[in-house]
Amino acid sequence: MNKEELFTSGLDFDVSETELRSKFQMVNVAIMLSSVGLIYGICINLIRHEAHHLIGIESSLLLANAILAYMLRKRKSSITFVSFAVTLQFTFLFLYLIYVSEPSELKHIWIFTYPIILLYFQEDKIAIVWVMFMVTMLLIAPLQPFVKVSYSMFQVSYLSFVLGIISVIIYFYKQKMDEAKAMIEKQQTMLARKVKELTQKD
Repeated sequence: MNKEELFTSGLDFDVSETELRSKFQMVNVAIMLSSVGLIYGICINLIRHEAHHLIGIESSLLLANAILAYMLRKRKSSITFVSFAVTLQFTFLFLYLIYVSEPSELKHIWIFTYPIILLYFQEDKIAIVWVMFMVTMLLIAPLQPFVKVSYSMFQVSYLSFVLGIISVIIYFYKQKMDEAKAMIEKQQTMLARKVKELTQKD
């Protein structure tokens, strides 16, 4: 199997499925990077002999990644569920970093990649719901009584504000990209029609 087949789950895509092919590539890359991170986390916890409860969680997520990768190789229609599962995984990973880490560790910086993940994995309307869920969970972090969170209300409010700004920028960027893509496709269709007309005249 070459690199191209690895990132497209060994499936064939025709010209009309360019966007679907790109989505398969991004999801496979995300699963791969997530798996590497989980393996690294398991190794670190084993070496340090600490956070043993996390090893079980990380191992379960690693197994889930293997199942998701297998599903992608079986049928193209599985991309919808797999995209949802990967989005859910990254959502709770980022929230976990906020809920259990110290602000000085700067792990919260990872949360700013969240809108980029949604850009590739979810449709616009669904992505908005995910962002709203993330912001809500951030804002209630210092208020909920179940887990002691080191972040203050000011800090999570600031993170939510920046996350919202980045999400808006990426949303409008995607809108412009979609408009440009639609224009290119329209021009290609017009060109193909013109070539067909000229061919028929000859």
